[in-house]
Amino acid sequence: MTKKIVVIGGNGFLGTHLSRLLLDKYYEADLLILDLSEQSTLTHERLTYVGGIDITSSDITEYIKDADVVFHLAAIMSFGRKNKDILLKINADGAKRVIQQCENVNLKNLVFVSSIGTIAYKDKKIGTEEEGVEFGDSTFNHYGYSKYVGEGYALDAVKNNKIDRLVIACPGIMIGRGDPKTLPLYSLVKRSPILFGPSGSTNYVDVRDVASGLVALYEKGKHGEKYLLTNTNISHSQFFREIATVFDKKRLIMNIPGFIGIGLAYLTGLLEYVLPKSSKASREGLTKAFHKRNYSNAKAERELGWKPEYSIQDTIRYVVEE
Repeated sequence: MTKKIVVIGGNGFLGTHLSRLLLDKYYEADLLILDLSEQSTLTHERLTYVGGIDITSSDITEYIKDADVVFHLAAIMSFGRKNKDILLKINADGAKRVIQQCENVNLKNLVFVSSIGTIAYKDKKIGTEEEGVEFGDSTFNHYGYSKYVGEGYALDAVKNNKIDRLVIACPGIMIGRGDPKTLPLYSLVKRSPILFGPSGSTNYVDVRDVASGLVALYEKGKHGEKYLLTNTNISHSQFFREIATVFDKKRLIMNIPGFIGIGLAYLTGLLEYVLPKSSKASREGLTKAFHKRNYSNAKAERELGWKPEYSIQDTIRYVVEE
């Protein structure tokens, strides 16, 4: 019998990479992509694309009822108070609706993509799956909170036991070809002789490695478990240096001290009430930039046999060569 694989949000940055991998790996499987976008970026004889799917309102029961596995990727990543409502609508309420429909059809396998934003970080400690975040009602971490709520619905579904196997992925900051969010950074490093970097750090991972990690979760992940799909913990300044090296450029990169950054973050938080909605400045984004947000993928390596294939230098070079 032909395997049926469904990818919800399969037309985005991660979705297109995952979909290509699934078509290559499972050559006897049919792939169904459900996405809000009307136009697919992929074409394949074993691919069916359904656009106009709004996870907050669409009925997807007919599409998933006979699926061997559903990968739920559909989400938005944005920071700031002005995005609070849409983040909760898509990342929390939309996720809840998808999960409920998966329960209604007694789905075999659900791979649910969350975020490292649900993992607690401390400046001198490596984050693991056991380090949960406690969010208060007054949190300014709106993106992280929206993913936390969505992940909570997934964990509730594990207790309900209506989905045979549900596993949760928490990828690091994904980079690679096709990511519009990091392209301006590459251009900045290429043209600017002097750069100012936040004093914090984070974890970067190639989007192709995350795609292979999601497949590993489908094949080997344990029911109800959460796995960090991360790779390189690196400071923002060092990330700038790595990009400059690939461009063969010498750059003066200066660290902005943490106390200045945190002060700017609080000030920006006040300004968010008067800044236009088009502004990208946010307390949430600045606060993250000035903390050391480092994570370990030891559990995924140990239980899934998954290890990232691409170094950060490999990824940057791959993007620059595009």
